Amino acid sequence: MGNCGLDDVIEITDQLKISWRRLRAWRWMLMVSTNPAEVGQILHAEARELINLGRHFPDHARQIGKLIYAHHQLIKRAESMVATDAA
Repeated sequence: MGNCGLDDVIEITDQLKISWRRLRAWRWMLMVSTNPAEVGQILHAEARELINLGRHFPDHARQIGKLIYAHHQLIKRAESMVATDAA
């Protein structure tokens, strides 16, 4: 961890790109899903993984934080959809 090499930087950069793509896919899935609560649960799990990733790669905290915030926004949207369905 303290001895991060170029491979680690490339790996984290690729991981972040993949996470952004997955988030975009989940945004689309939320629009077509009949179960927004399930989408919200999956997004919670992914956000927790990102928090752990941030602990391992503090140099990328800003990028990871933006990604976590985007997950949080989508989770809030899913929760509002669930609340609307329940009403």
